Amino acid sequence: MNNEILTFDAKSREDFLNKLSLGRVLSYLAIWGLTLSALLAPLLLLKFFTGRDPLTLLDSKFTTLAGKIGFHRAPAEGRLDFSERIAQERPDIAERPRTYSQLWSRCYFTNNVSSDDVAHLKKILIGIRQSVSN
Repeated sequence: MNNEILTFDAKSREDFLNKLSLGRVLSYLAIWGLTLSALLAPLLLLKFFTGRDPLTLLDSKFTTLAGKIGFHRAPAEGRLDFSERIAQERPDIAERPRTYSQLWSRCYFTNNVSSDDVAHLKKILIGIRQSVSN
């Protein structure tokens, strides 16, 4: 034991510290972190896009569709007011945005949402999209 202590000179200390190199540890941690991130990122994105409320997704689709035809919702403007503004400025499609917003509000603010209601909302959106494209 004493012999090992006496032979632990500067060169031995340097070799010992090189073996315990912090750079290697950090690179291993970085590799593991990147690998773990690459595996978890798709799972989190999948959860984000599929785990959202279908009514919220439909509302964002309605807002996007309205933006494509030139209507942008003001920050303090409610959905019903927004659809009424669309109906006033585009009388050719007036009934569909009104019906959509009324049904969406009824579904969103009550607890009894059926799959038929969601399907009907999707059907109205498709109808608006077709009316606008013609």
